[in-house]
Amino acid sequence: MATLFDTRQFVNECRDAAAASDAVTATRAVVRDAVRALASGVVALPPLDSMYARRSGGLMLGHDRTLFEDDATTVAIVETEPGHLQPPHDHSMCAVIGVFEGGERNRFYRRVGGRARLATRRVVRPAEVIALRERTVHAISAEAGESCRALHVYLGPLGSRPRSLFHPESGIEEPFDFDTYLYYVRAA
Repeated sequence: MATLFDTRQFVNECRDAAAASDAVTATRAVVRDAVRALASGVVALPPLDSMYARRSGGLMLGHDRTLFEDDATTVAIVETEPGHLQPPHDHSMCAVIGVFEGGERNRFYRRVGGRARLATRRVVRPAEVIALRERTVHAISAEAGESCRALHVYLGPLGSRPRSLFHPESGIEEPFDFDTYLYYVRAA
């Protein structure tokens, strides 16, 4: 039987990594170790209170749980349900994403004249980790037919930092607003 993943210890390790001289590299190492353990079944997530589901029309977007947020770090567990595509957005800070279940399909965009233009795609698989730069624009969805669960660590206060959202069809940049974000979610 797997031991329970220590979310408190993980948050403390992420906070320490965020304070390192090379915060992205240090955070990648912490997230890499965690998702390898979770993906292999060596550890399992404990039951987490206050998981909530987001809806956009008839689409269930998944369950997100912010474990911690301060001025230097936001740590979250993100579950993405199949069948929807989030709109392009940025985080206005570096982010490290590690997948431990399913596949997270990332679409990366270039900013061109106040618009987002699709540039590349990448699927992040269990035990894989990617780092996003401060101005990276991406959109995520789960691989077809499966949910995706991942650890997302942001090197800053995700809930209070001004960010950008991009219209899913025109690509026009606008200020991030959660209700608009949900409105823009569409079937994958």
